[in-house]
Amino acid sequence: MKIAILTMFNGLSSTYSLVNVVADQIEMLLKSGFEIKVLVSESCPDSERRGVFLNRDIEWIKIKNSINGKPIK
Repeated sequence: MKIAILTMFNGLSSTYSLVNVVADQIEMLLKSGFEIKVLVSESCPDSERRGVFLNRDIEWIKIKNSINGKPIK
């Protein structure tokens, strides 16, 4: 089964509690054998991936969240 997790994270700092919630969910889903796609905003830096976010079985999809450099509102 395939599962997508939709977020609008601009970063993956563990000080943001929802990042930790998503990390726990991903870990559970991977252990259960699910294929996972994580949707994040286009400005979410790949360099912030740590821990479970480095798993090669996760497909990352960046969602456009700006037009001409300005946030979409």
